[in-house]
Amino acid sequence: MDRLNLQVFRQFWAIAKTYWFSEEKWQARGLLLGVVLFLLAYTGLSVVLNNKRGVLISALSAKDELRFWETVVIFIGVLVIYAPLLAGYRYLRDRLSLQWRRWLTNRFVDNYFGDRAYYNLSTSDVDIDNPDQRIAEDVRRFTQESLTFLLVLVESVLSVIAFSGVLWGISRSLVLFLLLYAIVGTLVTTVVFGKPLVRLNFEQLKKEADFRFSLVRIRENAEAIAFYRGEEQEATQVKYRFLEVFDNVKRLLLWELNLNVLTNAYEFIPFILPALVVAPAIFAGELEVGKVSEAQGAFVRVFFSLNLVVARFQALTTFGAGINRLYTFAEFLEQVELEHVKPAPIEPELIALEQTQPEQTAPTEPAEATPKPTIQTVTADRL
Repeated sequence: MDRLNLQVFRQFWAIAKTYWFSEEKWQARGLLLGVVLFLLAYTGLSVVLNNKRGVLISALSAKDELRFWETVVIFIGVLVIYAPLLAGYRYLRDRLSLQWRRWLTNRFVDNYFGDRAYYNLSTSDVDIDNPDQRIAEDVRRFTQESLTFLLVLVESVLSVIAFSGVLWGISRSLVLFLLLYAIVGTLVTTVVFGKPLVRLNFEQLKKEADFRFSLVRIRENAEAIAFYRGEEQEATQVKYRFLEVFDNVKRLLLWELNLNVLTNAYEFIPFILPALVVAPAIFAGELEVGKVSEAQGAFVRVFFSLNLVVARFQALTTFGAGINRLYTFAEFLEQVELEHVKPAPIEPELIALEQTQPEQTAPTEPAEATPKPTIQTVTADRL
């Protein structure tokens, strides 16, 4: 998987729908509805705060003390509601993410051990690395980031609806410019940076998992490594794995540098354009000074809502890579379950024989794993 396309969204939905149509669907949908309601109230209060901030500046400019203090009281009242509302929103969001992770983790664990899929995976030539990381880490990131992006999308839609009305009343040309600017920015970002960033992030997840596994296996095989004096060989293997991580991160940083240059220049416009557009009307006495602040606040909210892909593109590419890793793993487990593949019976005598006769490795191949003997190999009688 090397790009963000419709296939990524299909893979995402294939994983996500299992929870939202499961036996816990009503509880999940209820929590999601609560989160959206909190978000709706939060957006409404944000519009009020943006308006009152402009009124506050206008009152100061006109030296209208009564209007100033009335606005301050309203401002404080809104903030009293705003603080617990935002805290409640974050609590429900994180609670829903935790519920989803618990359910999805249990599903993957059940499928992993069902029909001995774990054994089929170890004996097949399917290119699925580090199933432990996919269950522990990829599931966690999937549930957390899915909710984050979903709610950011909902918030963006609500912000566009709420603040576009404010902006349209101040300057229609600002709204039209925003639409054109957002379309151009999104197309440039996805076309130029989409494919390389998704590919590099996918490779990074894989290489980080390989590096971590090379360290974990040392702890699991410490007895064998010590017995066969394989410290140098294992150290070489670990360093080689980290070198792969290091090289991939260097390539990733170069692409991120170019992306950051583009986004930083791209996101500078909202902080200067509203003042330039509204200034003539203020100089002519047609608008209050506070309208500059109100227009800028509304412009920034609509701008970043329309440019969601550009602002979060790096996170989206990482998320897309994680989706693919989780989907391929789920697809393999589902195939085992549907086909009821029965692995060949494992004979304990054969296992003992294989373990007591370690495989010889060439000294010129540092990447080969140190063989793991049975406990019988290192007993006092054998020594």
